[in-house]
Amino acid sequence: MSSWNSCEQHEKTKKQHQNARRLPVGRSYFGARMPTSPARPCRRCRRPTRNAGGYCDRCEPRRKQAANEQDRRRGSAAARGYGHRWRKLRAAFLAEHPLCAECQRRGRVTVATDVDHIEPHKGDKGKFWALGNLQALCHRCHSAKTAREDGGFGNG
Repeated sequence: MSSWNSCEQHEKTKKQHQNARRLPVGRSYFGARMPTSPARPCRRCRRPTRNAGGYCDRCEPRRKQAANEQDRRRGSAAARGYGHRWRKLRAAFLAEHPLCAECQRRGRVTVATDVDHIEPHKGDKGKFWALGNLQALCHRCHSAKTAREDGGFGNG
């Protein structure tokens, strides 16, 4: 009977130790909340923030408003010429040219995912639809080319 008691006591003590070691996520042994990441300066006003987007609570709504205004000025993809007709042309072009032209020039073999205008069309419908002005690129090469032409990322 005493061995049963000692076994029961052992299990009770074991559970107490397990529960004592468990802490809620984000809590220290002293009960205070622990920060999940170091504060970084806001991308706009440089105030410390822990927000994932990089903007403080005061600047985030302004950033969203500015992005929405830019989208309205830019117009939809279909309004810029990238509607159903473009999607059909793009699919046919990628079927004919499955490899990235830029990677091939560099001796690499990469699947093309984007159709690029070699010379930017800037709204000219003749340049936009000219098959000789198109090339198949992988996303990496297309992004790099667009950044070079536009003066860097985020200048669209």
